[in-house]
Amino acid sequence: MAREKGSFSFSGNFEVGKKGTLDARAYCPTYADLLLFTSADFIYNGHLVTVWDTDPEKRGVYRCINESVLGNASSWEKIGTADAASFETKASKGIANGYAALDGTGKVPASQLPAATGSSDNISEGSTNLYFQTARVLSSVISGFSAVAGTISNADTITAAFNKVGGFINNIAATIRGTVLTGFTSANSAITATDTVLSATGKAQGQISALQQNIPTAAEVQAEAPANDSKFVTPSKMGAWWIALKANGISGASMGVNRMVLQNHTSPVQGDFWNDGSGLVLRQNNTNSRVLQSSANPTLAGTGTRIVEVDAAGVPMATTQILPEDQYVTDNDIVSQCVSASYTSANEYNPVIVPLSGKTFYGGCYCLSGEYMYWAKTTNSVIRIKISL
Repeated sequence: MAREKGSFSFSGNFEVGKKGTLDARAYCPTYADLLLFTSADFIYNGHLVTVWDTDPEKRGVYRCINESVLGNASSWEKIGTADAASFETKASKGIANGYAALDGTGKVPASQLPAATGSSDNISEGSTNLYFQTARVLSSVISGFSAVAGTISNADTITAAFNKVGGFINNIAATIRGTVLTGFTSANSAITATDTVLSATGKAQGQISALQQNIPTAAEVQAEAPANDSKFVTPSKMGAWWIALKANGISGASMGVNRMVLQNHTSPVQGDFWNDGSGLVLRQNNTNSRVLQSSANPTLAGTGTRIVEVDAAGVPMATTQILPEDQYVTDNDIVSQCVSASYTSANEYNPVIVPLSGKTFYGGCYCLSGEYMYWAKTTNSVIRIKISL
């Protein structure tokens, strides 16, 4: 073996003129020399030997752990590891069955981390990046919300999408009103629950158009026994029927139809009955005959509302004027005319008023307005009396 044995000279300070240890057992130039020790070398458990082998994996400091069998490799333990095979080499960094590499920040890259196992229940929650929870999402405030027009796309954020939804809702009425009924077709049929808005609108238009077919002709309206009882009559058709009825009466009936005309009638027809201002007139036998005239009935003469008394034969005997239950008048049409009338010496401070709506301020009645009382001396003839100083 390459270990030197023998006697050596020492200087006064115990320096040896050779490169090596004083104890020849403390150094072996090869790992094979380590296994050549015998009991004659007096190696004990715990004895340290430095080995400098040509194989870097075998270099190191070895400690004896079994002094009885020094020639066995298991009797020597390399300081720093019990088994050199358990150490990873640099070539094993970042590869399968090797060890993880560190990035420039001293951290293991995400690509070398295993997939998460279990659930977030196994991880403590921080104070900033909180877990995703349904309750948290529902209670989240839509910061920056502002309704805008536009179509939602897959590139929108939640806030941007809600902005567009809000804009659509705000303008939904205008959008619906402005939608063109493309494909509209009129169809006269019943609207059902399965119809779209377009088809239902078409059916409604079809039914409206069909209603015009339910208007009868003038001949159908004026027929004595109309065959159709499902059509409806328009105002113009009803007017034509009424004119025909007045002119011709009811054919086949024993009675005619008379009409009362309040104004003077310039073109009367048989059966007309009207007031010409002097009394009642009846058109009969193509001649106008006066039926009743005030001057011909003295018992009806007089002003105001009157009750006519007749004898057993129905002949008028006398009349009695009916006075209002309360002679105090509050009707605004009468009061306003009294107030606006001109009370001057020209009319002897007794003007004649013309109340609106054809009303009458009967003699003996009075009304009040402000500081004046207005008294009807005779019908519509007013005197103004100041009632306060």
